[in-house]
Amino acid sequence: MNSAQFVDQPTCYLCGCDRRTLEREQGTAEGQLYLRWVRCRDCSLVYLDPRPSVFALSALYDSQGYWQGGTGYKDYLDEEEWRRRQAHDRAGWLVKHLSHPTSDRVLEVGSAAGYFLQELSSRGVLAEGLDLSRPMVRLSDQRTSHQVSVTHGSVENSHYPAGRFQGLAAWGCDSNFNDPLQTFTKFADWLQPGGLLAFNFHDFDHWGTLLKGRFKLMPNALYFLNLSHVKTLLNNSGFELLSAKTEFCWMNLMSIYHHTGHRWLAPLLKLPLAHTPVRLPVPGSYRVLARKRAKTT
Repeated sequence: MNSAQFVDQPTCYLCGCDRRTLEREQGTAEGQLYLRWVRCRDCSLVYLDPRPSVFALSALYDSQGYWQGGTGYKDYLDEEEWRRRQAHDRAGWLVKHLSHPTSDRVLEVGSAAGYFLQELSSRGVLAEGLDLSRPMVRLSDQRTSHQVSVTHGSVENSHYPAGRFQGLAAWGCDSNFNDPLQTFTKFADWLQPGGLLAFNFHDFDHWGTLLKGRFKLMPNALYFLNLSHVKTLLNNSGFELLSAKTEFCWMNLMSIYHHTGHRWLAPLLKLPLAHTPVRLPVPGSYRVLARKRAKTT
């Protein structure tokens, strides 16, 4: 990805304001990809300007370098053990809230390698996936033996019948939608009244951000939400917030080092425990459950 693939983002995604202040810069040395995040002076959303074009983002998610090369992940597939554990926990939690787990239909947006879809399917849920990455869609199809329907595409260009799903999950997508309000409005349309929306997000204004180093400071981090923004998004798109709690996440030292860049972790990577999955609470990382409001007459 280079600067020619970037386009201006002159106004805030959430409130449309064009007044902002510089929040953070990255890649200021010669030859580096320059990234600049600004903060809206009205609603305080932090967002990337300029930002990658829709085409550039699609190409990024299709590239091997994003999944196995350090552009995004050091090696996404090498992290399978703890990612499966994370999927197991999330699926078990969501299924407990479904009214009819063995007959309800759930869509996962950003389904990647399909770990969460497989966990849902093993519990009898009618699971479907949607992902922007062609390689991940193919991999998910292979791993589920084509038993779980996975569609390639973006939320913006995808169409499902209104009220098709009783549940919808979006893990790890909190900074990546081209139009967050339009996206959440689509989620509401795809869910039946009373349907559940589950997702996670990292609150950029939480003190925990100080611990995360360079985490999420990548070209596809189009904006950073805080808890107030999430509440506004949910309310404006037809959802009732049920819970937003700190999420316990599976990880290992190798993944923490890669995503945060903390150099003090480097000596620990030689230990046998560096690849051992651990489950920890992540300050500022929230797991959210919301319900589509019933229509009123």
